[in-house]
Amino acid sequence: MGVPGGPGGAKERVLGAAAILAVLAAAPATASGLEEAVPDADDTLTLAELRWCVFEPVRLEGDSAETAAVAHWEVDGHNARLRAYRERCSKKTYRVKDKTAVESELTPEKRKALRDDGIARVRQARAERERRRVHVRVEAATVRASPESTGEELGRIRRWGDLIRTGRTQGPWYEVEWRVPQSGWVLEGLVQAGSGEKARFDFCERHAGRRAGHNEIVRGRIEPGRVGSIRVLNDTGMDAYVKLVNREGKVALAFLVGEGRTAALKGIPLGSYDIAFATGSKFSRGCDSFSKRGNAGKFADRIDYDADSGGWTLSLHRVRGGSARTNAMSYEDFDGL
Repeated sequence: MGVPGGPGGAKERVLGAAAILAVLAAAPATASGLEEAVPDADDTLTLAELRWCVFEPVRLEGDSAETAAVAHWEVDGHNARLRAYRERCSKKTYRVKDKTAVESELTPEKRKALRDDGIARVRQARAERERRRVHVRVEAATVRASPESTGEELGRIRRWGDLIRTGRTQGPWYEVEWRVPQSGWVLEGLVQAGSGEKARFDFCERHAGRRAGHNEIVRGRIEPGRVGSIRVLNDTGMDAYVKLVNREGKVALAFLVGEGRTAALKGIPLGSYDIAFATGSKFSRGCDSFSKRGNAGKFADRIDYDADSGGWTLSLHRVRGGSARTNAMSYEDFDGL
C-alpha cells in the first residue's frame, strides 16, 4: 500500500478572489477510454479512483493553460478544481501495483488527450457562462440584496452593462453574480439576454445618422471673435472624441479628431474645463459616441480660458506619456457626460 504524491504539474493560480464556482470538475474523463471514478470519502483508493487521481493533474495542466488570468471567475474555477483534486486524493492509501499499472497508461498520446480534456472543460464552462449573460436594456437597473423592491440596493448598472445570471430565479427576479462572495437580484424586465456591447453596437449603428467628420463640432459651439484656441493631435490609432467639460459637469464643446490627424478650433467659450476623450470608430449621432469603443480618459489638469487666453495644444497617444498626465475613466462615464 502507499500514499499518492502531490499534484505534480498542477499549480494554483490565485488572484485573491474567493471561489464563486462551487461545481467541482468531478465527472469521469472520457479521453482516457479507461474507467475512472472520483474518490469517495473513505481512506482507500480503488483502481478506478487511483486512475482519476493520477490523470487529473494532467487535465489540470490543460485547464491551467486555458484559464485566462484576467477572468477572475475562470481562475476561481481552476482553483476550485485543484482543491477538489487535493481533497480527494491526498493522504489516501492504494495498492502499489495499481499505481504502477496506471502510470504505465500515461503514454504521450494519453497525456495529450487528458490535457485536451482539461482545455475543453474550461471552454465548455466559458460557453455555458456566456449563455447566462444578460445586459441592462433600460437607462439603469438596480441590483438588490434580496428579490424584492425593498431589498438593500447593492448598486446600479447603466444601460448596456452586463450581468451574469446564476440560474436561480424567484418570481420576476433573476439572481446575478455580484461582488464576490455576494450575489444580487435584478428584475427580469430590466435585462435582456446577450452581450451589452453587441446590443449597444447594433443600436448605435441603427441610429448612426450622418457620420461626424474630422474637426467637426458635435456639441456646443465656438464663439467667433474669441482668441482662445485648442489643438488636439491624435496618435491613438483610432478616431477620437474630445469633450470640454465645465465646472458644472456640462459639456461646453465636443468635437471629432480623425485618426492620425490634428484638430484645431478657435473661439473657445470662456471658462475652466476638464478635457475628456474617448477613442473608437464608426461615430454614431444617435449614441453621441463611437459604435465600436476603444478607451476613454481625462487629462489630470484643467485648462482655463479668459479674455486674454491664447491656445492650448494637447496630444493623445496610444500609450500614456508626454508632459500632460492623463487618467483612465470608464467609457460609460465618458458617454454619460
